[in-house]
Amino acid sequence: MIKNDITTKMIDVPDIHSFRKVSTREFFNSLANIHNLDIFLNKVVKSAIDFKWPIVRKYTILFLFIPFIVQLATFISYSNVFQGQYDFKQSQEGINGNLSVIIILYVLAIYFLTMELLQISKQGLSYFFVIWNLQDICVPTLILIVISYRVHQLNDPTQTYLIPDEVYSCHAAASLLLWSKFLYFLRIFESTGNHYSSYPPCRLSDKNAYPGLLRHPHLHLRAGYRLHRIW
Repeated sequence: MIKNDITTKMIDVPDIHSFRKVSTREFFNSLANIHNLDIFLNKVVKSAIDFKWPIVRKYTILFLFIPFIVQLATFISYSNVFQGQYDFKQSQEGINGNLSVIIILYVLAIYFLTMELLQISKQGLSYFFVIWNLQDICVPTLILIVISYRVHQLNDPTQTYLIPDEVYSCHAAASLLLWSKFLYFLRIFESTGNHYSSYPPCRLSDKNAYPGLLRHPHLHLRAGYRLHRIW
């Protein structure tokens, strides 16, 4: 019989199992806003995060990642199918498809923008000092700007309305930020998180880490400016 010593460590933190407890929310809100990242090397903090992460991950995927993927796929369709590459003016099916895509983008952009506004109401001006928050609020705002101008153009009875040049830059920036946010989301999955745990700059020096994904932001930024010449 082989005998091995087993060391057991216990952390007695009351109420940490439930986010309904005020103390639990205060604890994790404090961690979210802390500036000294060395605290995350503490074993107690790491254990608390590991304990709660499965629940947080589930709701992150359900309420953030899945809607974001729908938004990304819809915006790709909007950018590469309905905006200049194909002429749907003479096709009722094409017009209906264009409007359907725009409606989906409107709904999702308002959904994400509302979440950011709620966060601003809780955090105040400190919200704007976090770079990831700026990316989160810029994406739906830029999408709303782009599709609003497009709707105005579609509803112009004279068909002579020209979208301002600045809107094309907004379109390109929205594409780039969407793909940047997609790479950021990959950190929540074990199979991809190791490659992007140091994001930014997403370990771009690692040539074996999803080269196709890393090329997409550049391609969509270029596609956004190509629309400038097509529209």
